[in-house]
Amino acid sequence: MGLENRYYYEEGIILFKKKVGEGDLLLTIYGKEKGKFLAIARGALKIKNRLRGKVNIFSIGKGYFVKRREVDLLIFWDSYEKFFEIIKDVDKFIILSKYLKKADKFIPLEVKDLEIYEYLYKFLKNWNLINKYSGDVFLIKLLQKLGYISKVELKCKGCDKDLLKDEYVYFDLDNRKIYCEDCRTLKSLKIKSEEVIKFNEILDRTFDELIMGETGFSDKIFNLIDRMIERIEQEV
Repeated sequence: MGLENRYYYEEGIILFKKKVGEGDLLLTIYGKEKGKFLAIARGALKIKNRLRGKVNIFSIGKGYFVKRREVDLLIFWDSYEKFFEIIKDVDKFIILSKYLKKADKFIPLEVKDLEIYEYLYKFLKNWNLINKYSGDVFLIKLLQKLGYISKVELKCKGCDKDLLKDEYVYFDLDNRKIYCEDCRTLKSLKIKSEEVIKFNEILDRTFDELIMGETGFSDKIFNLIDRMIERIEQEV
């Protein structure tokens, strides 16, 4: 590899950092060009190192990297936005970290997706609005963007019968399809068809619309979403 191909700049969001070795940090970054990737910030915890205090979690900036066979090396990082408010608010920091760690399981390494980059940035920008409800909305919309879930047709997958709005249906978490009572699978959940309609409504609306307005969604729909997320976590 020529010298001109070994070095590159990348703009991104530092999602996580972990101490490795003596004073090094392993960073998880979501870049505009590379998607999610790992990088080593050599000596970033040492007092006289030029990276000390600059590679902060949730910071958005531009880095200068060296390509390596295993994990790339970060040489320099210039932060544009640091979100210190999140770090100062312990409760918000914990809940944002929790949902970003869940999201990290679903996001593949080094797959460029500018929409996901912008979505992660929007999640951080709305940090003061994040709670369990908006965190669940963030995850379900992320899974939609990544292609893990889509709207559920209110029709039996087995016999193709249209199902009514006011009846119980059976939701299979494995294939995320609906069945009638006669065609239901052993692992399917009995739910009201109204929950399917509400689930589809969440997928139809934007993240901003869902966290800014009054939704009227019941706890039941989020119990279903939690079960779906857990099932998808087992698949990836």
